[in-house]
Amino acid sequence: MEEKKLDINSIIGFILIFGILVFMMYQNAPTEEEIEAQKQAEQEQVEAEKKNSKQNEAVVTTSDDYSNTKDLDSTQLAALQSKEGSLAYALTLPGEDFTTVETDVFQLKFSRMGGHLTEVKLKKFVTFDSLPIYMVKDQNSAFNITFGTSDNRTRNTLDYPFQPSVSKSGENTIVSMKLKFSETEFLEYRYELKPDDYMIDDQSSLPQGFLPQQPMPTVPAQPAQVSSITQTGLTPTENALLSEEEKQIRLRQRGLG
Repeated sequence: MEEKKLDINSIIGFILIFGILVFMMYQNAPTEEEIEAQKQAEQEQVEAEKKNSKQNEAVVTTSDDYSNTKDLDSTQLAALQSKEGSLAYALTLPGEDFTTVETDVFQLKFSRMGGHLTEVKLKKFVTFDSLPIYMVKDQNSAFNITFGTSDNRTRNTLDYPFQPSVSKSGENTIVSMKLKFSETEFLEYRYELKPDDYMIDDQSSLPQGFLPQQPMPTVPAQPAQVSSITQTGLTPTENALLSEEEKQIRLRQRGLG
């Protein structure tokens, strides 16, 4: 069997092809000036991406950023004002954590942090086991407004202290919770409580130029459920869980049967 051998022409052909490839690679290789220009362009692109990322980044601020603001010295206060702008004013004001208000039918607790209702207790009704009934309790309800600032920070009203005040308007009790930007400019939650009424009138007033991004209210009390209590003499839980016979027993115990 004859062995296949490479002849001289094949060897020369391979050498020529290899030489052509080397020549083409050399010709297409970038010059030092081109390499330097490419590196500079890449560096500029990286710096531009970092700048855009920093501008578009929203910094979320929480209440943990504002601990011990009451004891700030002048330098710390200036730093806080630089960071928070007009919102720094609210962080320097003292106050109690909770404000409790009672009517004939409600016992209500308002939180200074966030200015919302944290507890609503019915005074005239109890559960089947004679336990108090809470319409709002254990953070099962809140009211928050999320808004952005000119420096791309995200703020939540739940993270800022409100200033409470309680006053009278005739027989009605007025509870005002104000997030103060200054002594005369503020965001206000206003609750009007009638003596023997299960309805709570609440209003919010925003300062001029205040544009919330994403209001996220959770209604503190459900009027429909409260109305069923006043009409039937039973709580929503009792209406849902008790049999008709047990309902009649409960009504007779309350003198309503």
